[in-house]
Amino acid sequence: MEGELADKRVIKLSVRALHMAVVTDAGEWYTWSDRTFGMLGLGSTYSRHELRQVSGVLRGKRIVEVACGTFHTTAVTLECESCTFGR
Repeated sequence: MEGELADKRVIKLSVRALHMAVVTDAGEWYTWSDRTFGMLGLGSTYSRHELRQVSGVLRGKRIVEVACGTFHTTAVTLECESCTFGR
């Protein structure tokens, strides 16, 4: 793999028609999309054709699960906190 995931071990992958998300064994999560409705968790509604690490409201939290819905993404932390982005 190239780019931001080159030296990372991906342990979770969720894919929908419009976007994708992955979680690494370090608890980091990354998203990318052709279009978006704020579902990437990056604080914008722009398309992201390149992989981006998500932080924002979950900064410093270890992500253990991620799920992509039709127009949203949900992430769950090690502490069982969850956050959903999009609509």
